[in-house]
Amino acid sequence: MTGKKINVLREWIDGGLHRMCRALPPDGRIIVMVVFFLVFGGLSVYMTVSSIYHTGQRDAEKRYMKIEHMKRLELRHSNDSIYQLKKQIYE
Repeated sequence: MTGKKINVLREWIDGGLHRMCRALPPDGRIIVMVVFFLVFGGLSVYMTVSSIYHTGQRDAEKRYMKIEHMKRLELRHSNDSIYQLKKQIYE
C-alpha cells in the first residue's frame, strides 16, 4: 500500500516536471540546467571542503578531552546473585 502511494507521488512529480520543461524554450532549458549544475556543484564543493576542515577540529577536541578516574563499583553483598549461589553450594 505504501509502495503504491510512493509510485503515485513519483509519477505526479514526474508529470509536473515534464509539463514545466515543455513550457520552456530550448534556450531556457539550457539556462536552467546550467544554473542547477552551478548550484549543486557549488554545494558539493562546499560540503567537501567543510568536512575536510572540520575533520581536523574534531581530532583536536578528542586529544584534549577531560580524563576522569574510574569510580568504585558498589555491590550489594546480600542481594548479589553470586553471593546467593555460593551460599547454596556451601550450605
